[in-house]
Amino acid sequence: MTEVWWQDELQKPAIEGARFLPVGLGRSYGDSALLAEEDGVMKSISRAGRLVGFDDETKVLEVEAGCSLGEILKWCVPRGYFLPVVPGTQKVTVGGAIANDIHGKNHHESGTFGRWVVSFDLFRTEGGWVSCSKSENRDLFEATIGGLGLTGVLGRVRLRMHALQGEGLVEQETVRFDSLREGTEILSGLDRRYPMTVAWIDMASKKMGRGVAMGGRFVEGECPRSKRKGISVPFDAPSCLLNRSAIRAFNTVYSATRHPGVERLPFEKYFFPLDGVENWNRLYGARGFLQYQCVVPLHAISALSELQRKIADSGQGAFLSVLKKFGPLSSPGLLSFPMSGWTLAMDFAMEGAATLSLMKKLDGVVREVGGRLYPAKDARMSGEFFREGYPQWEELEKLRDVSITSRFWERVRT
Repeated sequence: MTEVWWQDELQKPAIEGARFLPVGLGRSYGDSALLAEEDGVMKSISRAGRLVGFDDETKVLEVEAGCSLGEILKWCVPRGYFLPVVPGTQKVTVGGAIANDIHGKNHHESGTFGRWVVSFDLFRTEGGWVSCSKSENRDLFEATIGGLGLTGVLGRVRLRMHALQGEGLVEQETVRFDSLREGTEILSGLDRRYPMTVAWIDMASKKMGRGVAMGGRFVEGECPRSKRKGISVPFDAPSCLLNRSAIRAFNTVYSATRHPGVERLPFEKYFFPLDGVENWNRLYGARGFLQYQCVVPLHAISALSELQRKIADSGQGAFLSVLKKFGPLSSPGLLSFPMSGWTLAMDFAMEGAATLSLMKKLDGVVREVGGRLYPAKDARMSGEFFREGYPQWEELEKLRDVSITSRFWERVRT
């Protein structure tokens, strides 16, 4: 892997004609950020991550695509602004957020990250730099949002920011539920009262389907900053640490420690709980984990229950499961994942053939109701399933940079 520090490095002859893939901070769980060819070059843009300027009148921030969301928040929160959409980690570049058209807890009110992108500069190996927006090179603008980094290398990006109430303090209401269906009902109710909602679901223990739903909003008040230093997992955990019994025990403890009621907490704790544990993925051991994130239409709640039954029948369990409700706001991106419906994300410790067999069964349930999987989190869905869920993939293929491809793309496009 080589690092790009300055945008003009992309115009060097050594890059032209070579196969490469632009990447950010490497937080994609699947193979969309892995090079398809051994003789190609991974180009990390995370060093080209400077804040360029901010327009107070239009609330538009200009940054280089390698800038992380965490760096933006560090600058903008004290000044009364917040990113309109954030995922579960702030260790993501703006380029990665656009390439995967990330979503957050507020999709029902704000949609995806791509809805807040005003314009960007895109480097293409045939043609050099081009400016893209809804009014200029719109085809490339829409293909790049959710386009998995395949249309070119992002340079400067202009984002519309959200005016922040308070100093980043979040008021959170927690509500318990005893079944998956009850959880969807409570989430729908919280959606009407809170701009941010999410639910944790137990998909491992004997009480599978129970969980807690949380609604949140920014409020006035001083935001406390934790003095506790983050911890780090220094080595791959032994496989016995996350066996099925341990996973079930974790879900039981997690459920018991989530207390109903209202509390106030800093935005870092609310949005990015895992960021406090560096290299947390090592807890899964050397074999790692696979995340299964799907979305099914709103009317297909029964499909969620069927997913639950198949997981229970398999004897496996998800270490961490998160349910959210996507609203009707559409994204400008051709291959954006969210659609109006329910999205369920589950982490499974990799157990080889047994885990892959379970996921294939889950695929069948999701396909039957017209759902799809999230490419940024996938490492194994079939090309047929991908093409069914993303019928505009051929338009992206036509606009793909001639020098760029990925393992994911080569796996699913044929």
